[in-house]
Amino acid sequence: MEAIDASDRIAVETGQRLGINVRVERFDQLEDVEAYDAAWASASLIHVPRPALPDVLSRIFRALKPGGLHCATFKSGGREGRDAVGRYYNYPSESELISFYLAAAPWLITDTESYIGGGFDGGLGPWLMIEVMKPF
Repeated sequence: MEAIDASDRIAVETGQRLGINVRVERFDQLEDVEAYDAAWASASLIHVPRPALPDVLSRIFRALKPGGLHCATFKSGGREGRDAVGRYYNYPSESELISFYLAAAPWLITDTESYIGGGFDGGLGPWLMIEVMKPF
């Protein structure tokens, strides 16, 4: 397992909690090629600006081995913006999210799910989960 986060603070805290090294790197800097069986992005790609999302998703695609899985969660809403504490979110709708993935690479969409979840600001709102696979 390899953990990656763009935030020095989160990388240090995660490393201490899990007892592992956490690589500090932004999504748009990911250069690995066919290195991973899976890539999980829980509430992290939600901060990637919409115009940059296809590039980031193509980098994840390239980093996966053939047959590799990727699962990500996003706050949903259909328009990008900021939350009550000023943090940027891309807030895609389900159809927009699928479009971002398919524009980035020939992903196989294996599952999507909509649900109500909590956020850093303490509020509840719509979320999306997407699971995709890099073809063999």
